[in-house]
Amino acid sequence: MSETDWDTIRKQARHLENDIDMKLIAFNKVGVGAASGGSLPAANSSDTSPLLGDHGYRQEYLKIQANHTTRMEREELLRGSGLGPSSVGSPSTSGLSRRDMYLKENTHLQSSSSLVNDQISIAMETKEHLTSQRQHLKRFQTRLHDISNRFPLISR
Repeated sequence: MSETDWDTIRKQARHLENDIDMKLIAFNKVGVGAASGGSLPAANSSDTSPLLGDHGYRQEYLKIQANHTTRMEREELLRGSGLGPSSVGSPSTSGLSRRDMYLKENTHLQSSSSLVNDQISIAMETKEHLTSQRQHLKRFQTRLHDISNRFPLISR
């Protein structure tokens, strides 16, 4: 092959690489946009098939797809969606933005943390009371033992 053929092939390769980069960026934007309510094209569609070439872009594509899936699952959990279509507009989260849902989740985490702390302090108080009762019962047992040793006729 001549020098000009190689130059032409290199230009085509750079052009294809740039196209792939642009599609990855667009796909990432679609993933971010889909997380707020849009939809993601199928992995085997004709728009994404050039991304699956031999240029190492498959790994990046899979990473973006996994991030998108994770984000969608997280938002479903935040919305409290169940298995049916009736849960799509749950009254507790309908109309909430992503930020509001994160704030609500944060509030739930803080209240859960305070409830756990309350339970721990109750358990510690219970332990202290049980230890105190044990000490009282030991003292009582010792006194009874002393009395039975002092007055052997009482113990019969």
